[in-house]
Amino acid sequence: MNFIKKTFSVEVENIDEENGIIRAIFSSGLPDRDGEMIDQETWNLEEYKKNPVVLWSHDQLSPPIGQMIDIFVNDDKMLEGKIKFAINEYDFANTIYKLYAGKFIRAFSIGFNSEDYEEVNGVRVLKNNTLLEISAVNIPADALALAKSKGINTCCLEKAYKKYNKKSPACRLDDETKNECVARKIPEILDENPDMKQEQAVAIAESLCSKFCSDLEKEKDKKNKETIEEAKKSLEKILKEDKKINYKRALNKAIRELLKTKKNIK
Repeated sequence: MNFIKKTFSVEVENIDEENGIIRAIFSSGLPDRDGEMIDQETWNLEEYKKNPVVLWSHDQLSPPIGQMIDIFVNDDKMLEGKIKFAINEYDFANTIYKLYAGKFIRAFSIGFNSEDYEEVNGVRVLKNNTLLEISAVNIPADALALAKSKGINTCCLEKAYKKYNKKSPACRLDDETKNECVARKIPEILDENPDMKQEQAVAIAESLCSKFCSDLEKEKDKKNKETIEEAKKSLEKILKEDKKINYKRALNKAIRELLKTKKNIK
């Protein structure tokens, strides 16, 4: 079973401006740029319905921006739903709602587990898919500028960008699985390398996520302690052997050794 995140252009079917509700198509079942498509008839939505929150950029630590009040596979075999944004409770959610309603944001990202697949005419068809989360995702810079020019207050969104654009650790956190780590790193790698193929990004992410951050920190701490110890020994040797102590020479030697430690810390 693999945890997958995919971003789709949203097709807004209806907008209820008074209540902050958007009805939209989240997954059409058409092949994506990864050469994959989702078998819409095998969606399992029950797990998601237990906690049908809508997040911003898959951030599970911040308050949700809305809730999915209805989700289903429609007659055209597309994943469809209604989101009620927290427009009265949360200023940030109200901003995101206005950006969707004004068509400045046109995409959602869905997170799901896929248990099986089959190859059909060169396309991998993902089957037995369990929906786990739905997130609103980043707005392009040009669309953000256009939204501001139309009078939408985007200051809270710009503050959020400063938070989310920080690069996450290039290793696996102690509380996440390797698949979760890979899912976290792939978007960052592709953002930094727009021309990179998906499979290359996956390979890099898997390599980064093969080591735990805590283990790397322990290795770095050990190396730093060894470097500091070498600096100490060098200084003691100079002070011991040089009867006419050249303090400037001794100090410079110690500084050079300690600068190595500073470089390693970075």
